[in-house]
Amino acid sequence: MRIYIIGNDGITLCREPPATVNNGEIAVASREELHATRLSGKRLLALWNALPGAEKQAKVGDRNSLIDRLWSAIEALPDPEQQSNTKRPSKQDVVIGMLRRPEGATVDEVASAMGWQRHTVRGLFSGALKKKLGLTLASAKEERGRVYRIATPVQPVETSLQVLADFIGPNKILWATDYPHPDGFFPGAPVWCASG
Repeated sequence: MRIYIIGNDGITLCREPPATVNNGEIAVASREELHATRLSGKRLLALWNALPGAEKQAKVGDRNSLIDRLWSAIEALPDPEQQSNTKRPSKQDVVIGMLRRPEGATVDEVASAMGWQRHTVRGLFSGALKKKLGLTLASAKEERGRVYRIATPVQPVETSLQVLADFIGPNKILWATDYPHPDGFFPGAPVWCASG
């Protein structure tokens, strides 16, 4: 059951009948109860004009038709509980989402999407994302400018080598060094990989 408390600061929706109604407030649960109130035309007009999306009016006109339109409009308003359950992502979360996309984002793209200055975006990158959250940002120069992405963590080489050795066998891994040293087995590497 929807119950509306009409007070000086507007209309408030309640799910249960209030235990007490403050001085100057009126509780209504139906169109008939709203018609039965002693609200002045001026007060009804102010309530109408305060509704989101309502076409502003300067004159009351017919009081009964104004009450009918007012009731229809407040019944169409969404429940506050439904609005509060859907948490909007923070601005930082939106930027992180942009940086996690495969195409990444440039400083200008983030600035225009968030309505920020460029130096604010750079500050978020270096301060909040890198220092506070410990995220690694990778940047690359592309056609549209310097593109930033959140780098995915890479598995340590030691773990990868053990998995590879278990899969193909330690004697099938070729250990190589950089030029001009010749390629070949590193002394003791197959035994080390097999021992895990």
